[in-house]
Amino acid sequence: MPPSKTWFTVTIPVPPSVNHLHASAKGGRRYKTRLYRAWERDAAWEIRTQHPGHVIGKYALTLILPKIRGDIDNRLKPVLDLLHRLGITPDDRHCVNARVATDIERKGMALVEVRQA
Repeated sequence: MPPSKTWFTVTIPVPPSVNHLHASAKGGRRYKTRLYRAWERDAAWEIRTQHPGHVIGKYALTLILPKIRGDIDNRLKPVLDLLHRLGITPDDRHCVNARVATDIERKGMALVEVRQA
């Protein structure tokens, strides 16, 4: 099988854990935390400055993180949701392969690679 074509690669701030995305108000209403809103704003700005283009159809995503504390798989959902919200990828149901890894040599920013599936 030939290797998949890379549509784009971008660097973004390290996404927050799924455990820190939402909080509950009195009455059970859920809302985005201040941390999540700040990350969305900063990551969206970084992505837009890198001009990634748009994905049509099925795709695969790789997220490479610097060394972090906690579960690395908890960092994937905010990235998928942000790319969709920005109109760069279709809904994450079209993501047929998602990979998350750490790179101890990577400092600061996370790397996101989106490939044709």
